Amino acid sequence: MSEARLKGCPEWRVMLHGFVDGEFDPAHASQFKDHLATCPGCRTAMEEVRVERTVMNQDNVKWRPPQVLRAQVLSMHVFEQRQQQKPGWRRALGLK
Repeated sequence: MSEARLKGCPEWRVMLHGFVDGEFDPAHASQFKDHLATCPGCRTAMEEVRVERTVMNQDNVKWRPPQVLRAQVLSMHVFEQRQQQKPGWRRALGLK
């Protein structure tokens, strides 16, 4: 998504993916549609998100996640395992 296009609309930028995903109730969807009618930058960003989603949902499309994401996931996995190994009373008290 072109962040520069949305700099003037930070409150709408947060809502963009929720709108594209159909997560809004009718009132908020209507508000967002009204904004889109007056903001070419947000309309363009919305179309970019829709195109990206279309590509990602195609069969046989594979994405290699960044190495930093893999490291974060593995780190959280190790953390969770350690938390589960603590005796119950230590977990309840937040002790190591």
